[in-house]
Amino acid sequence: MWVDAKVADRRIKALWVSAAPPADIAPARSEWGVSQVADQSRLISSRLPLLVAIETRRRAVWGVSQIADLVTHLPGSDGLVLVATHVARRAIWGLAETADNRTYSPWGMGRIADSGTSVVVEPGDPNEPDAPVIIPILKAYIVINSASLSRVSNNLALPAFGLSMSIDDRSAHWTWSASLPLAALADIEPDAPGQLVELEAVVNGCVFRLFIQSVREREAFLGSGLAIGGRGLAAELSAPNYPVSAHNNIGGAMTAQQLAAEALSINGVPLGWSLDWQAADWLVPAGVWLHSGTPLDAVVTLAAAAGAYVQADPAARALHVLPRYPVAPWDWSTATPAVVLPASAVLDRGTEHVIGAGYNVVYVSGQEQGIRARVKRLGTAGDVAAEMIVDRLITHADAARGRGLEVLARSGARQVTTLETGVLPVSGLLHVGTLMDWTRGGVARRGLVRSLRVSVSVPSGQSRDPIKVRQTVEVETRG
Repeated sequence: MWVDAKVADRRIKALWVSAAPPADIAPARSEWGVSQVADQSRLISSRLPLLVAIETRRRAVWGVSQIADLVTHLPGSDGLVLVATHVARRAIWGLAETADNRTYSPWGMGRIADSGTSVVVEPGDPNEPDAPVIIPILKAYIVINSASLSRVSNNLALPAFGLSMSIDDRSAHWTWSASLPLAALADIEPDAPGQLVELEAVVNGCVFRLFIQSVREREAFLGSGLAIGGRGLAAELSAPNYPVSAHNNIGGAMTAQQLAAEALSINGVPLGWSLDWQAADWLVPAGVWLHSGTPLDAVVTLAAAAGAYVQADPAARALHVLPRYPVAPWDWSTATPAVVLPASAVLDRGTEHVIGAGYNVVYVSGQEQGIRARVKRLGTAGDVAAEMIVDRLITHADAARGRGLEVLARSGARQVTTLETGVLPVSGLLHVGTLMDWTRGGVARRGLVRSLRVSVSVPSGQSRDPIKVRQTVEVETRG
């Protein structure tokens, strides 16, 4: 049973922006970032062309590379075997990288729900990096929802009736929409023609920075209003707000992460964006990287070459580059989930069954200065091949392995489960890329979050109904 708590003080419920709970009931909030440094790869240098097999141990780059004169066959713990069958040039690399999945664990202390009830959730020891956030099984979840929308330039509160923000693993952008009264039109006008208007939304303590990119007015006999929307801060880095430009490494070899960081600058001057690179990194020889597009396009292209994707931070000017499968689906059973969601905390559930061919091998190839690799799932015959992947950025076995893992992991039968729940203090938002458990009929299931949508509904007029806040996630699972 879900109970939306009534507002503690009726004076703060006149407008959405003033509907935050008083300071004495506001939750104490401290975000613990869980991250671990991956193993370091060793420098390999050879006077001859190399045949190399690179594997991964426990979501991190393994530290043992071997030089092979014919074919090296090194099975890994994640069930893949990668064999580089051709190297077109001399390879020198020694890259350390962080391959742990981005984890969000905002801890929420107990807070007063009304004069006689308090809900206290024990988050566990934040010093345990692998400890999941376990949402307790309760008969009722009492949450005092709060939401506000304001203009950043002058901190002007906007009386929104509803708000929605969403993102998925197919797009780096947060997209959003909101409903406002028609009288608020003057409050969202740009300071100068063509200038983006930045808003800040705060939902149950979670902050979003948003740009207005569309405004629609509506007038009718029974009512009028504004429908506004747009994208998050990453709109600064993409069309139509940022012009197309050329990106290359003609001047010398650079790693993929270095190329992405360079794309986020102009003549060596940073654009003000940070880069959180958690995917495979590899050396790209001089002249291989030739790209025309916006800075965000460049980062997305580099990430995709190694089977990764990009997510813009909801509130900061930061891009997160994440492996699409930090753990292969066939190894999910041995991994530690970041969040455990019980059935009692789920408001709605639906499942879509996706049928696809189950590939167990794929050939990945670069071009002029690239390598050719055969990526096979360990323990299989390697007799069902996916379509060959050709990408000029496949110049290293690490990139080939990441791309091959993505192809094999997403093949076969899978389910996409939609779960609706609240934004609880113990768990916060269930971000894309989170490995999570949930239960159905007493059976625990595990999967990766692929999309997130946060919605806010504000009662109109003199209604005494509380603000409703919901988050809906799509989770990819197997079996």
